[in-house]
Amino acid sequence: VLELKKSPTLQDFQSYVRQMKQERGFNTTDKFYECCLFAEEAGEVISAVRKNAKGGSVGSGSAVSNVAEELADVFIYVCSLANMHGIDLEQAFRDKEEKKAAHLETAIGSNRDCFGYGTALIRIAWGAGLFLSMYGML
Repeated sequence: VLELKKSPTLQDFQSYVRQMKQERGFNTTDKFYECCLFAEEAGEVISAVRKNAKGGSVGSGSAVSNVAEELADVFIYVCSLANMHGIDLEQAFRDKEEKKAAHLETAIGSNRDCFGYGTALIRIAWGAGLFLSMYGML
């Protein structure tokens, strides 16, 4: 019987997805195909966010989308891809954060001048402007 614990860990989610895909006869081996399905679901997240920003798709008559459902689909594919590659997502997350923290410490230590901070602020402002212009907010 397929059941997810009440307070699952990332490993619990990965195990659940592995078992769910096996029980339902879904793909468990074709990594490229799984990436394609992941990309499709990621596109659906973007579409849902866009529809929510506009109150529905213009001219299509479609209603506001459920971003939570689409994000859950993406999460399932992330777990599935991790399973196919033998990756423990929790450990991968911890390793990546440790690496980022070490890199940030080094970067901050060597860029304490105003120019270093100014460059970072320019990048943040550019990214925010790009995001806002994508949604017609600029």
